[in-house]
Amino acid sequence: MANLTALGILLETLAAALGTISKQLIACSANLRVSTSRRCTLAIGIFLNVAVGPILDGAAYAFAAQTVIAPFASLDVLFNALTAPCTLKWQREKFTFLHVVAAAMVTGGASCAAVLASNEKGRELLTCDEIIHQLTRWQSLVYMAMEIVFGSVALILIRRNDLGRVQGMALGGFAGLLMGNVFFTKAFVGLLRKSFDDGDWAAFMTATPYMLLLTALGCSGLGTFFMQRGLVKYKGIYMVTIFEGVHITAACVSGDIVMEEMAESPWLNWVGYWASISGIIGGIALINYISTEVELDSAAREALSVLSTLASLREPAPGSFNHLGTQPPSEGLADNLNSVTPSIAEEPLEPESSGYSLQSSALQTSEIVIVATTTNARPL
Repeated sequence: MANLTALGILLETLAAALGTISKQLIACSANLRVSTSRRCTLAIGIFLNVAVGPILDGAAYAFAAQTVIAPFASLDVLFNALTAPCTLKWQREKFTFLHVVAAAMVTGGASCAAVLASNEKGRELLTCDEIIHQLTRWQSLVYMAMEIVFGSVALILIRRNDLGRVQGMALGGFAGLLMGNVFFTKAFVGLLRKSFDDGDWAAFMTATPYMLLLTALGCSGLGTFFMQRGLVKYKGIYMVTIFEGVHITAACVSGDIVMEEMAESPWLNWVGYWASISGIIGGIALINYISTEVELDSAAREALSVLSTLASLREPAPGSFNHLGTQPPSEGLADNLNSVTPSIAEEPLEPESSGYSLQSSALQTSEIVIVATTTNARPL
């Protein structure tokens, strides 16, 4: 059984690595100039996040207890913190000593929680009737009702665009809450494994396994949707840390309350387990504290769409006026616009006496300033 638990931890580690890759692809997709590349990158990121990741997650939960596997999702935070300054340079991520401390708190808490939560109760394979009993206990119903309340509050905050980092916390937290409902995945893969081991597939003649699967996929899909919205507006280290913090907490709490995986653990193990989870949450709070600038610069988000629009404008007929009432830009302006990228510092461009000037800021920033002058505009 120890070998199976180690296999489950290995699969969850791979799932965390794929989770980092998928989230960074989603973040990059919003900042690509070519629409085809943007769509392909987004599609790959969503596919890894919604399809491949949950498959590895499900396989991990089939071999080990939910309370053991869930804390290892925090490795996503560590992988993202280590790689984002290199892979998401346009976000100007910074990795400091406090990030190392926070990452150590998260991963250390996950490792301790895995050791303290390991017990025979969490490795039991439940039958269809036992799963229904677990999900309909009053403790489980209260937990789900609290999730609905927290989710409703998060949705209200998400609709407010003037809340800054609070909106980012709501987006990441709601995504983590949805994808933290891993007890649906745990129950489904447990039924699948038990049916395979026993050679009895009677459980799949009922609606329960399919309802569990659809609910698990729905939570994963919605979580990815809200995570994508957050990654477009906020920095990767900030968003992934908030997401994983809530994800881990929800998965551990539901494993303890809904699935009762720690019901037979000694009280010292139970206290130590939740102390470890508190360490993970402390690391999350530290990341949130040191992330002073969490929103992406609006210029960085909008520059690409502005450049794409300007570069796609067709040259009007000689001597005619465009919709701004100005003389048409000189020949070759579109080429100059196409040569500008928000991640590369360039010297200011000065097109031929066209009434337009375009300059790009340096020092490895992604800000682009576009100034349009209308010295030869027609009077209204």
